[in-house]
Amino acid sequence: MFLNPGPGWSGQSQSIGVKAFGTDCRILFRAGYRQAEEFKKSVNDWICSFEARYSRFRPDSIISRINDMAGIAPVTIDKELAAMFAICDLFHWSTKGLFDPSVLPLIRLWDFRSANPQVPSAIEVERAKSLVGWPRMKRDGNSIMLPEPGMGIDLGGFGKEYAIDRVMQLAIEFGIEDIMVDFGCDIRVHGVPPQGGLWRIGIEDPGQQDRCQFGIGISGKAVATSGDYRRNFVVEGKRFGHIIDPRTGYPASSDCLSVSVVAATCVEAGQVARAAFLLGADEGLSLMRCFAHTDGVIVTGHKRTETDGFGQYILEKQKTRATA
Repeated sequence: MFLNPGPGWSGQSQSIGVKAFGTDCRILFRAGYRQAEEFKKSVNDWICSFEARYSRFRPDSIISRINDMAGIAPVTIDKELAAMFAICDLFHWSTKGLFDPSVLPLIRLWDFRSANPQVPSAIEVERAKSLVGWPRMKRDGNSIMLPEPGMGIDLGGFGKEYAIDRVMQLAIEFGIEDIMVDFGCDIRVHGVPPQGGLWRIGIEDPGQQDRCQFGIGISGKAVATSGDYRRNFVVEGKRFGHIIDPRTGYPASSDCLSVSVVAATCVEAGQVARAAFLLGADEGLSLMRCFAHTDGVIVTGHKRTETDGFGQYILEKQKTRATA
């Protein structure tokens, strides 16, 4: 959530607003007219191309081909997907398997997109969980194969953060220094905002949605929040959130309401936040401390716990004002 954009930037304030990755995406940056128009076109072209190639909801995407050919034959992939899979390898290892892009069988089973979601049986959960396991994916050169029918890859918990980092890289290549990239409230910033100083980001209160719990000030950093307070359903009085734990096959059952992480890249911030959310407050805090130059805050029903370095980012509450 971006705070107080202000006037500033001497008439060079530019913006991009698109619907992508299943969410609202916006980019605020400073540039001259010609530079801005060229950058806007490049961003829109890149996002369209990225979704067409890697969204599992596009039947002709590479990801859909990999999933359709599970247990049948390998699929040739391009260099960008190979690079993304290498990053997935890193975070699968560093989160001890909590980040697992092969969790699609469980996502399909729980089906949070359904108008009337149901709780699957224990047998169904075990069957779907048996199809999950990132290290089982077979790779040979530039080809990928899921070894068993029913297995599947979903980059939904990764692709948005990766796209934020790539758009930031694109901005730097265009010579744009002052910019905020905000895709669904996962944010990366560079340079200075219109009002000068630090970019002010509001951390949402999980107990009162659309209200700012507190604000942070960052520059040259990314911040991502993981929580299931917006996407969940209730059956027989029990609440089920949308974040699936690949260890159990069930939605997260930790004591966390939300986890926000500040890191150098949005990919790192997002994956660390999600893994810490699954682990719970105590283990999640320990995990965050394992990542250099990464800090975070964990909110539970009765307390707020931070890494030692997170306090440097917190703004005085009375100086922040959230805007939609």
